[in-house]
Amino acid sequence: MKTEPVYKKGQTVLIGRIFVVEGYTGMMKKLEKPEKAIITNVEATPSLGPCYTVEWVNKSLPKPAIKYWEDDILCPVD
Repeated sequence: MKTEPVYKKGQTVLIGRIFVVEGYTGMMKKLEKPEKAIITNVEATPSLGPCYTVEWVNKSLPKPAIKYWEDDILCPVD
């Protein structure tokens, strides 16, 4: 699968889920309200399309431990 990324490095987006670790298990949890994140890197993958490294605008959130897929990103912030 070869697709062009929808989002670009430096762009601010809204994300509605966060990856958390509980005990030995990691999972995506829905946030009470979507949070803004800044895309810090865009990486092409051969099978699932682009993935994005993000940094939360709200610094009280834990540093993201995963990369996000386009399905995880709700929309760009104007």
